[in-house]
Amino acid sequence: MFSEIFANLAIKNPDIQCIGVWGADGLELEKAIYAPSFVDVDLLGAQIADVMAKLSSLTPDWQSMEFCSPQYKAHVFIMTGGFFLIVITSNEQITGKLRYHVNFIRNELIALL
Repeated sequence: MFSEIFANLAIKNPDIQCIGVWGADGLELEKAIYAPSFVDVDLLGAQIADVMAKLSSLTPDWQSMEFCSPQYKAHVFIMTGGFFLIVITSNEQITGKLRYHVNFIRNELIALL
């Protein structure tokens, strides 16, 4: 479902090691692994879902958000409707470049959800 979008994003950002979409329930919709990573992305997805549930109880009308874990080079982009994109990169990835490309494909991803 998302494989073509993921592949295009990985071509533009060759430092991507793993990319995937998760639901607010913590279940993975789809992911693509491009290089080995020491991050347990499935556990990270479950933890982000827990954070999203807590945020929703505090502010139910939030739409999108982005945050980064510098230790793991995990970039999390909250889409909409309770879905989020996790991108694991190498240390060489330029965050602004990745943010630009994710924002460029945001509507395309949302349309598939």
